[in-house]
Amino acid sequence: MLSAPENESAAARFERLSRYLQTLCLAVGIVHGTSFLVLLTLTLINRDDLLQVQLTTDFGGVVCVLAAYPVAATLLPFPLITSLFHIFESRNAGDYFRAVLLRGVTWHDWLEYSITNGLMTFSKLTLVGANNVVLLTVAVLVNVTMQIFGYFQQRQNAPRQRSLEFVAWGFLPWAALWVLQLTYLIEASGRLPGFVVAGVAGTLPFSILFVLPLVWRRYTSLEDIEANFWGQVMYYFLSLTSKLYLDWVISLGNTLSPNASLPQIAESPACHAPVSFATD
Repeated sequence: MLSAPENESAAARFERLSRYLQTLCLAVGIVHGTSFLVLLTLTLINRDDLLQVQLTTDFGGVVCVLAAYPVAATLLPFPLITSLFHIFESRNAGDYFRAVLLRGVTWHDWLEYSITNGLMTFSKLTLVGANNVVLLTVAVLVNVTMQIFGYFQQRQNAPRQRSLEFVAWGFLPWAALWVLQLTYLIEASGRLPGFVVAGVAGTLPFSILFVLPLVWRRYTSLEDIEANFWGQVMYYFLSLTSKLYLDWVISLGNTLSPNASLPQIAESPACHAPVSFATD
């Protein structure tokens, strides 16, 4: 199906692979969009039994709860956002097909990953009890840094410079995020529902595999346009499976275990203590 016709011109090859890419991109967008609608339906049906997470501050040992909300509020958006990105890309928004196939550098994808993986990281941290807004903000920014390194690695590999420099740099924020997630997960595992443990821990293999297209692009002997095409197909598959895995494990687990709950942080008595101002 994907084999090149004999004596195919460069322009014809681009058009052929663009059509395949458009079909795949649209299909992935539809799957994500359908997943969002089904998960939204489950969320509305179970709206009285949704897992509640908290946002807190901790200054000088004084813990205050800023908000409590269903974790679905941050889990639901990322399949919708991913769906919209893929649908727009399938319409060649931002000259997408040339970016993927000819330049081999797709800022579109790294922008989407910064948003959606940021939401995934935020959701997983709140699920395992990392509720401090300062910590969560730093984690989201570290995620953005990781995606920037991925973008620069893609730029470096596109002209066949044969380097993994930015993969190595990107390992640092990746490792920091996973040390944080696993530390909180291990500490709280005995108090968390089993499906939460499975959902958070189960995303680790997907996270490791996400570097595969960058490394493969470094070593493959395929021609540039073919290598760019197959690298993008890998990203479609990894993005689809990792996002659907987390959302569906948490949503189905919550649906099948409506009485499940997460440990809640108690506020410090001083949090709402009246502030007094000394006067002379």
